[in-house]
Amino acid sequence: MSVTSGKLSFTQRDYGGEDTTSNFVVPAITAANFAAQETLRNAFTAAIAAMTTGNEIRRTFGNVVVDETPTNAPLQTDQREAKWRVDYTDDVTGKADHFTLGCADLLLLDANDRAHAHIGDAGDVDGFITACEAYVLSPAGNAITIREITHVGRNI
Repeated sequence: MSVTSGKLSFTQRDYGGEDTTSNFVVPAITAANFAAQETLRNAFTAAIAAMTTGNEIRRTFGNVVVDETPTNAPLQTDQREAKWRVDYTDDVTGKADHFTLGCADLLLLDANDRAHAHIGDAGDVDGFITACEAYVLSPAGNAITIREITHVGRNI
């Protein structure tokens, strides 16, 4: 049995001490692709940090767990309930799916469309899209194309 995909989990802590975790399907790490995958993973986690305001407290990939000092995010507006919903399409099957990122940095909202992240200005949002599409896979293990990034809140 060969492993064709792996998993990356990224956990952040908000201002109130609540945690939010996002899970991603990513390429499996092998001896042949280790350096390339590490570069892509680092670029992707940096892009997540640029899109969000929470403090990273844990990153898990394969059998590696990176724990940071579990401190609360500094601003009252850093809340796990403010999320980015990232809608994408599987490049092979065409199936639509999504994932969410808690602690959305709402300063990245498009001033002309206050529900979506500002795409097309070569800034943090475009950098996130590039890093995500280069690294994250669909649940079927295929490349993805991001369609839109929407601000959503958590329902109680």
